[in-house]
Amino acid sequence: MFIMMFLALMIKEDSTLYIMFIGLYKFFYDKKYKLGSNIFIFGVIYFFAALFIISLFGGVVMTDRFENYFSIGTSGFLGLFKTLFLNFDYLITQVMTSEKINFILWMMLPFMFIPFFNKKISNYILFYLINKPKI
Repeated sequence: MFIMMFLALMIKEDSTLYIMFIGLYKFFYDKKYKLGSNIFIFGVIYFFAALFIISLFGGVVMTDRFENYFSIGTSGFLGLFKTLFLNFDYLITQVMTSEKINFILWMMLPFMFIPFFNKKISNYILFYLINKPKI
């Protein structure tokens, strides 16, 4: 698992989001608290280290694919977190578009929506992967 985690981190700086959500899944669903928190913390540290290295060499982080998640007058990842905590309803309207709802319906229809009939809320942590921003 750790080999695949390191290979995923070599792809792009925002691939650490996948690693962080896998860490949250391990923490909440599998009840492997130490492993899950270590994976999550490593993902956060790697993310900020990648941002630092990119800025060190004169590059900029490509946040243009997250533009629809920024509130008016904000930009960058700090703007994304500001939108997440201060303007959550705007974020929901941007995440749950009609295209994504249609996609979810067509993906769940063959399974008769069985994945939604579970008792553990922590299973929905990986639901992020369906609603990730378009690249």
